[in-house]
Amino acid sequence: SLNLRENLKSLYSKFSPMQENLNAATQESAEVLSNYLVFLQSLMRKPEFRQKLNNYNSNFYLQFELWIREAQQRGEIKNELDSMLLARHLAAVMKGIGTLYAFGDSNELPSVTFSKIIDQFFDLIEIKQYV
Repeated sequence: SLNLRENLKSLYSKFSPMQENLNAATQESAEVLSNYLVFLQSLMRKPEFRQKLNNYNSNFYLQFELWIREAQQRGEIKNELDSMLLARHLAAVMKGIGTLYAFGDSNELPSVTFSKIIDQFFDLIEIKQYV
């Protein structure tokens, strides 16, 4: 029953504690982040892991695309926007905020940053009559 903006914020709030815990661990020791990155790098060399990650990302994008198309049908956001490209854009923002936060780019919680970015983003894509 949520509109797209609120749906995205709600989803991101579920990921935020994981990012905050990772950041807390990396602040205690840069070695934790380094080990995590080495671990990810070694996993990426395994074709079966890459395939699972690709499947996960594809499903993630498809879910976002579905929400975007529904929002377009409800008149929330502009119809001329490419729904899959927009889905990938939103996913990149979500992942990017977490990555930047883990590297100490911001003292602000990821959920707060995401909320601000989403609000600004929707100023660009929303149909003004809907607001």
